[in-house]
Order: sequence, then structure tokens, then C-alpha cells
Amino acid sequence: MGSTAETDRMKDVRKEVYQALDGALSCPVHFLSPPAGAQEPCVSFFELNNADTLFADDEPQCSSITYAVDLWSAKAGEIPALAQMVDAAMQSIGFARISAQDLPPDEAGLYHKNMQYAMLA
Repeated sequence: MGSTAETDRMKDVRKEVYQALDGALSCPVHFLSPPAGAQEPCVSFFELNNADTLFADDEPQCSSITYAVDLWSAKAGEIPALAQMVDAAMQSIGFARISAQDLPPDEAGLYHKNMQYAMLA
């Protein structure tokens, strides 16, 4: 396990991601996944990866950070507009979309779209 100094170097952007999504959307934003019975449509997000990618003098100078943003709705027609708003929010804080895919409705019948974003920080 790394020292506190090593841990302090890891870039944490969760707060910025939440604020960007929450500020851009008129629906609830949840960390990890929406709770059972959550109001929908809604969005959930979580960090997929956070890795040092650029080194100078054996010290990390840059991190590659990847986030997943999931969109949930009982109405398939709500997903495209929600995806556009999520995309704009994530781009506004320096992320680029690297993937987006529609997934089958879950057991509760909610339509689901997974979008993934990456940035260098």
C-alpha cells in the first residue's frame, strides 16, 4: 500500500463530475447506481480507471481518468436528449466521449444507455 504522499498525487475529479452533471441536468444524479425506486429519468456515474500515464524523474506528471455515466428512463424517447446534455456537461470539464452504447432494459423495464469518458489530468 502506498504512502500518504503517493495517495495525495492521485487526481480525484468526482466532485467536478457530479457538479457538472447535476448543474446540467434536471433529473437526479447518483454515485455508482440509482437506488431501488429512484425517480427517473436519472443518471448515475462512477470512476472506471485512474492511472498515472506520464512520468518525469520517476514522478507521475499526468493521469488518465475514465468515467462511466449511465442514463436510466422508463421512456426510451427520453434517452437521446439526456445523452446530449450529459455529453455537453462532461465535455465542459475536459472529458472526451470514448464510448456510448444502448443496453437492453433492466429487470424493472428501465431503458439504459452507458456512456464512457476519458481525460488527461
